[in-house]
Amino acid sequence: MAFSSRQIVCLDHPPARLYGEVIQVVDSAQTCWLRPWVLVTEELTLDAREASDIVYPLALFRAAEDWEFLSLLPILDAKDPKGDAKPQLRRFLEGVWRARPELFRR
Repeated sequence: MAFSSRQIVCLDHPPARLYGEVIQVVDSAQTCWLRPWVLVTEELTLDAREASDIVYPLALFRAAEDWEFLSLLPILDAKDPKGDAKPQLRRFLEGVWRARPELFRR
């Protein structure tokens, strides 16, 4: 599937998932430059907009369904965020990398 800039996509790594905005797809490297928005774990739903952008293999992403992302928008409007998403996001991304190392090899 071809993604476009500003599209909302999801990176699933059960039991968690990361939603974010596509900044750019680099077809030649088969990667997606993503701006994280929301990290959903078993315990928490975290605003990840303060985290750094990521560049991960394109094969890991899927288009987010409108209904699933729209239900998360109140998290982005919350005045009192539930913790710092950066450590959680780092652990999530490390888990993805460990689970699918073949996608990170060149």
